[in-house]
Amino acid sequence: MPEKWKFCNRYDPYTMITGDSNEVPTDPKGSLFESGTGLHDLSHIHVLSSTVDTVKQIYHGVIKLKWFEKIELFIDSNEEFLSDGPYGPWHISRIGKSSGYQLKLQNNELGFVVLLKNFHAKFDEPGSHLKIEVSPHRIRSAESGGVLQAELDSIAIWLLEEGWKYVGVAVHLAVDVQGWKPKVDFLQNLITRVRTTKDFRGVSDFHLDNLSEISTVYDNGQSFLFGKASALQMAVYRKDLEISKRDKVDYFHDVWNKNGNGWFESDQCVWRIELRFHHGIMREIGLGLGGKIESFLDAESVLTDVWRYGLDRNRLMLTDRYIDPFWQLLIQDVQFSLPTGVVVRRVKKKDMSNAGKNVAMMIGNIVTLAARRQMDAIQVVRMIEDMALYADVLDYLTSKGYRESRLLEMVERGLKIRRLLGKAA
Repeated sequence: MPEKWKFCNRYDPYTMITGDSNEVPTDPKGSLFESGTGLHDLSHIHVLSSTVDTVKQIYHGVIKLKWFEKIELFIDSNEEFLSDGPYGPWHISRIGKSSGYQLKLQNNELGFVVLLKNFHAKFDEPGSHLKIEVSPHRIRSAESGGVLQAELDSIAIWLLEEGWKYVGVAVHLAVDVQGWKPKVDFLQNLITRVRTTKDFRGVSDFHLDNLSEISTVYDNGQSFLFGKASALQMAVYRKDLEISKRDKVDYFHDVWNKNGNGWFESDQCVWRIELRFHHGIMREIGLGLGGKIESFLDAESVLTDVWRYGLDRNRLMLTDRYIDPFWQLLIQDVQFSLPTGVVVRRVKKKDMSNAGKNVAMMIGNIVTLAARRQMDAIQVVRMIEDMALYADVLDYLTSKGYRESRLLEMVERGLKIRRLLGKAA
């Protein structure tokens, strides 16, 4: 931190109240922050998680002719799935040139997306032909950075000829908090190094700090985006809203309950501060540290320092002299490391906010077909009860506050409406 920016002094609230006012010791983890403007109590702010949200590992080498031809043949034959290779089966497809790659192999269940064949090099010539993107849940399930790197390398061994090498890794670091939200002067007080021009069509608002610093604001101030994907990018947004849209409520509630030390409140908003480091930025950081960062294994030991660097490049200030206490908390208190000994287990989804729509549509379609066959309500209900998905139907009814018997009423009404209005299939 440059000398002209000052951290607040931190104190433990209990010591501040009970101790000698002339000899109150500072506390590096205290929740009371003292600046030139007075005391700021951050005891209501809780860090729920600090996670490596995304890893994008890039490899340089030559694609194995056998697998390149097989994948191309499968796609040309309208085959969608490839069962070969580690972590299969893979869904395979061609992708647009904007990605920089021609082929995509995807297994979201395990958390890998493989981009293959760089557009700017022939497949049988050395090039950056392989990029592997890793999902948050895969990263969290890894026992260590070494284990995760070995998993990625096994894919490289499968698809590339011997002699491949690492040529870059992009990393996204994310912190989820409750008890904090951006103030109305958030943009005015953020000192950022952004040098980006953006297309603002479809964006609700934008703000210019000066001609070279542009920040984008989405959804009435619920999302802020600074910088560009090809450099250092910072996103600040409502994570609780985003997980609802992506049907990830159960997963993240489980994470926040486990890592939030009992502070997580499911009915309160959660804000995410996310720093996205392009592989070029990670390489430059490595050079600045006197080494190299070309793989995730290289990056793992310096993730906390990388996080602090990103917050310094996008610094929220309280005054011209003092850094904002919340930003100071993020810099001083947050640590990044992969969890060890994580037990991977399957848990049935509890949240029905998105799945419930599919259940309702399924019941509606069954009723429509049953009306055409002149089935009665009891026959339809028994048929639904025999389905393997009946547990999801019960969860849907419970989420609506209905008893199980309500299903019969719904089916009876649906059959009657379709027959009276002539809408039976």
